[in-house]
Amino acid sequence: MLTQLSAADLRALSIFQIICRSGGFAGAQDALGLSQSTISNHIAGLESRIGFSLCTRGRKGFRLTERGKSVLDRYRKLAVNLDSFCHDVNALQDESSGVLRVGTLDHMLTEDRFSIVRLISDFTRQSPNVELHLVQDGQFELHNALVEEQLDLVIGTVVGNSKFVKATRLYDELHHLYCGKNHPFFDKAPDHISPRDIAAANWVTNGYPQGIFSMQPFPSVKSSVIATNIESIAMTILAGQHIGYLPAHYAGKYESQSLLKQLLPGEFSEETEISVISKTGRRQSYAMRKFQNICLEQAE
Repeated sequence: MLTQLSAADLRALSIFQIICRSGGFAGAQDALGLSQSTISNHIAGLESRIGFSLCTRGRKGFRLTERGKSVLDRYRKLAVNLDSFCHDVNALQDESSGVLRVGTLDHMLTEDRFSIVRLISDFTRQSPNVELHLVQDGQFELHNALVEEQLDLVIGTVVGNSKFVKATRLYDELHHLYCGKNHPFFDKAPDHISPRDIAAANWVTNGYPQGIFSMQPFPSVKSSVIATNIESIAMTILAGQHIGYLPAHYAGKYESQSLLKQLLPGEFSEETEISVISKTGRRQSYAMRKFQNICLEQAE
């Protein structure tokens, strides 16, 4: 009776699996780099330990017994779990020597629903030996870098039907439509500005198609400026000739100085889901899991 697995048993089970893949003892010799007699000794020893035959071999060829089929199936599952265990143990080394590459949007510092400052503080304090690389960019560029594994994680928005990434919601970011104080809309009363006026205005946009990293409310708008990040969009709106969307938390300081004005907030305000995002199917290191856990703790 087999009460526990030894290193020799695991080695013999691995050899058994390769024999099955190779169609018999003779075919396994090249794959294993062992003589047929050595292979036979490994299997005989394993059969002696478990108390039954795994296969028949001889003139009639190689064939698994019913019990042998069951052992093979169970070992395949065990091998997957062993590989996962080894990966998880090795990933713990990331705590002392790993690198974590995180991409963020360029306007998170003023968000009061989620503190990026506290996130960095908590992570670096709890994982002091992980080297944290922070990258700020536009959402499209962050998405591509994540898919190509140039980044490990991203905090930002995601295309709803993207099959390449996995997103876990953190919070909703409120955006309003704004104009600058030199824009013709600035001094107009809200009831003197119509959705048709909004549609006909000159916009600053991020250049993405409607619905893909874009809150553009119309299929097409006049846009003589394309800006790829929030700061450049804000600069263009403040210049006074264009309207566009900005996060409410980012625009707040300019509103308080009467430099920006919300346009028809009841009709043109939007919320964008901000998530911590990873690549679908990618194995996650200790540092990746730790960072995501801290993100979720903050979001609660």
